[in-house]
This record gives sequence, structure tokens and C-alpha cells, in this order.
Amino acid sequence: TAIESVESQSALGRIGDDIASRVTAAGLGFKMHIDKLVGSISKLVGNTAGSIHTAKATVRGELRTKVYNEMMELLQPGDVLLDKTRFALTDKLIPGHFGHVALWLGSGTEMEDLGLFNSGINRQSWRRANQYKYKLLEGASVLEALRPGVQVNTLEHFLNVDVVAIIRWKEATKENIGPVLFRGLYHLGQEYDFNFDVNSSNTIVCSELVYQAFPQTINWTTNESLGRPTISPDAVAQMAGNGSADELPFEVIYYHDSGQSYTCKEATEVYLQALAGE
Repeated sequence: TAIESVESQSALGRIGDDIASRVTAAGLGFKMHIDKLVGSISKLVGNTAGSIHTAKATVRGELRTKVYNEMMELLQPGDVLLDKTRFALTDKLIPGHFGHVALWLGSGTEMEDLGLFNSGINRQSWRRANQYKYKLLEGASVLEALRPGVQVNTLEHFLNVDVVAIIRWKEATKENIGPVLFRGLYHLGQEYDFNFDVNSSNTIVCSELVYQAFPQTINWTTNESLGRPTISPDAVAQMAGNGSADELPFEVIYYHDSGQSYTCKEATEVYLQALAGE
């Protein structure tokens, strides 16, 4: 009968839905297994390569003091720091010119003026800021995702590098840079993302930290890797050096390489040449 036909089709539909859900679950389980395997291999390779240094950083001694003073004269809350460490084996494994990205939180006074210890976009950011308040007020102004996890460090600690650059969000104001810092602080203490997935919420890599902190109105460039969207340090860097200067959301403030420091237009020119591999 017609009723039996409908009931039969309904039963077949339920069976089909059940099969589809089981296949989907199996696929998701397989993907999770692959992600875990890739993450474990990446962690092993990253930790091994990170411990191998073929030389010492060129920014050291009196030169480090000089670069530190130059940068402190220029840095503002929300600035993005980029570096390259030619002496580390990991530099050979990361595509492009830059190998690391970090976020400058500002001085202790600037952080207090921005209200980082009083209120926030969300409770976790507020808790993180107050949990690390002593370190932040004592000069740990660099928020960065390293292999041990997301942490705050001093600029002196950060400057174990060969190349360093500062880029700045052109729309930054006292009103809108606070939320950027809060979104960054939300990730303080999280584990490093050895799968390099920008959509991950509980783990994060250095370039993802900046990607997550700034407004998503910025048209970031991501790439697919093993089915996951990723963002490299150079993809962040290109937001200040890939296209018409008027259209880019960031501008180059400072660039240092091989004992030479550059600012303003000259910094932009050298920065662009470096990104182009010249």
C-alpha cells in the first residue's frame, strides 16, 4: 500500500542517515588520528631542530644594546615584531624570510593606561593579565608563542636574533588597540600548535597569535597544508609589504639586519627586498 511504501522509504532513509553518520564519524576519527600523528612528528622535529644552533646570533653584546634602545624609542602597544634566526636549524625549515612573530604589549604604564588589568573583552583575558601582572609590569612586554607554549618575555630575551622588524597596524588607536592586546592575552599559557591550524582554539603558533589578536576585517592570507588552513610568519609580514602601500593594513616602522638599522621609507625598501628574497 501507499502507507507501507512511505514507511519503507522512511525506514530506508533512517538506515541511510545512520550509515552516513557512521561514515562521517569514522572519517572524523581518522582525521583526528592523522592530526595527532602529524602533530607528534612536527613536535619531535621542531624540538630537535630548535635545539641545534650552527652559530651565535649576530645581534649580541653592544649591538644588542644598540638595537634594543632603537626599538624602545619606536615601539607602541600592539606593534608586531618579526625576526629571523639564521643560526638556528628551524630557520631552514620555515618557508620565507621571517621565522617568528610576536606582539608588543607596551610598557607597564601603557598597559595600565589601556586598562589591561581592570577590564576586558572576556574574563579569561582579564585573568591572564592579572595572573602575569608582576612579570608584565617588570618589563615582560613581548607576547609570543614558543615551543613550550604562549608566554611573555622581555625585549632583551626576544633579541637573540639576526634580523628584526617592527610593523604597525595603521588603524591603531588607544581605543581599538586594547581589544587587540586582550585577544592576544586570551591565549597566554596555551600550548604550542604543532599542527599549525589557524582554526584551533586550545593551541596556537606564533603567527596564529597575531592572526587571532587583530580584527578579522584584515584580509589575512592563509594557505592549505594537509587539509588545514595555516598562516606563516611571511604571510603576516606581507601585510606590510605585498601590494600598494596605501592598501596594506600595516606599515614598516623599523628593520635591522647585519649591523644596519633602518627606519621610515628606507626601512620599507630594505624590508620589501628581504621579503622578495633579494
